[in-house]
Amino acid sequence: MQSNSRLAARIKIGHSTAFWGAARAGADQERVSPDAGPERSACRSGCRIGMGNRAIARCSSRTGARLGHLPFTPRVIVHTRPRPPWTFAMSRISHLRQFYSALSELDKRLGGPRRLSECSASMSWPLRGVYFFMECGEVRGDTGGGPRVARVGTHALRTGSKSRLWDRLANHRGPASTRRGNHRGSIFRLIVGTALIERESGLVCPSWDDGSDSAPREIRNREQELEIAVSRVIGDMPFLWLPVEDEPGPSSLRGYIEQNAIALLSNYQRAAVDPPSESWLGHHCSRERVRLSGLWNSQHVDETYDPTFVETMAHLVDRVESREC
Repeated sequence: MQSNSRLAARIKIGHSTAFWGAARAGADQERVSPDAGPERSACRSGCRIGMGNRAIARCSSRTGARLGHLPFTPRVIVHTRPRPPWTFAMSRISHLRQFYSALSELDKRLGGPRRLSECSASMSWPLRGVYFFMECGEVRGDTGGGPRVARVGTHALRTGSKSRLWDRLANHRGPASTRRGNHRGSIFRLIVGTALIERESGLVCPSWDDGSDSAPREIRNREQELEIAVSRVIGDMPFLWLPVEDEPGPSSLRGYIEQNAIALLSNYQRAAVDPPSESWLGHHCSRERVRLSGLWNSQHVDETYDPTFVETMAHLVDRVESREC
């Protein structure tokens, strides 16, 4: 074992991250400890790290126990040298294919996607979960056939939150009776509305994106036409939902899946993979991050994803019980 070698290993589940490795002069270093070798190593908890440029091994002992909300043992990713940009692009396509493979399996287990306009609270919903919206006319090209995901979201990311999955979906849809909705309670509705204002010359609504959390009745009445138009757009989007029944909080597994799925899908400031169609409504959105990412998301689109989240997601899909259509 050479003392000047470096091996940096990372486990990341939720917002908990552990680093260890050995340092080498001239190399970047992140919270490393001196008890790791260049080819094979063990963390203080007994995790064995395999060999090779991108070695993967199982993590056990206290580190795995600390992440006890998972039904399986997380993986350890080891990078011994930087990868050139073209290898990252190839890896991203591979990870996207794995991601969509997991969604395909979820589709089968759920009996197909639902449309929000056809949903109600009386339908079977998990208490908490992550949702994936698609759009009519938005299809993949680089990673296979089928629809592309255009928005990822979750809920209850604050400790003690009582929000349920259906509560969040209902906020995006709007009341079943009027379909007016409230864009001040749904960022999804807000950004879709800005795109409709830009695309449809007849829709004028100066108060729509004014940053206020509430508005008097007279202003809300003037916004009614646009609220209904937004409900029509979002209500027509098919979506899948992944049950993740963990506790509310910023380090929840739901937040981990949401954050990394967005980062993986996003084309923001990187080579486009499965880009949106030319007619995609999001091209007219006022948010640059929406336009450039190809997603109805603003957060996490500029972040780097953890490749192991796809395996975590696949394990969660495997736990979903199949139901009739």
